[in-house]
Amino acid sequence: MLLSHVINLLCSKEETVHVVLEVLTDINIPGKNQTKLGLCNEVVRALCRFKDFDAAKKLIFTLMIADGLLPCPSKKVFNLIISAYVEAGKLDKLWRW
Repeated sequence: MLLSHVINLLCSKEETVHVVLEVLTDINIPGKNQTKLGLCNEVVRALCRFKDFDAAKKLIFTLMIADGLLPCPSKKVFNLIISAYVEAGKLDKLWRW
């Protein structure tokens, strides 16, 4: 799918990953929640890779839950963020999260 390729390309650079947040907020993929969920997971991974944990959390708790993509974040999504905090040595922020 062309959209996923564009999202992956934008997620590859720290300068453009925030553009994806805007796109995911505005995009409507009727009946394709799994597609949007996969794209959200890709953006969460990218944000964690760039150590932008606040944006990753915002994406999870506002877009993914508010849009009904997830009844609650999955263990996989939490593990992404927890692992990124640990790798970044930000344990103090992790405990406050």
